[in-house]
Amino acid sequence: MELVRKSEKAIHEWYKSGEKKALLVKGARQVGKTYAIRRVMKAENADIFEINLVQNPAAVDILAHSNTVDELVMGFSNTLQTNHRR
Repeated sequence: MELVRKSEKAIHEWYKSGEKKALLVKGARQVGKTYAIRRVMKAENADIFEINLVQNPAAVDILAHSNTVDELVMGFSNTLQTNHRR
């Protein structure tokens, strides 16, 4: 029998609510935050956009300097296109 984490239930509730706000999931390292999100989104057949700030340090600057969603999308689009060409 598989353990359903409390965090997964909360993520399901957030997704089902249809609220357009970002979801902040925080906790200690290596406790399954990313796993829980991926698992719930897969179960919901939802598309996700994941940015690992450790693997992509340029994303930190994009987040820090974007004032609108459009600026954020453009910044990530430009970064992804540049990284994809390498």
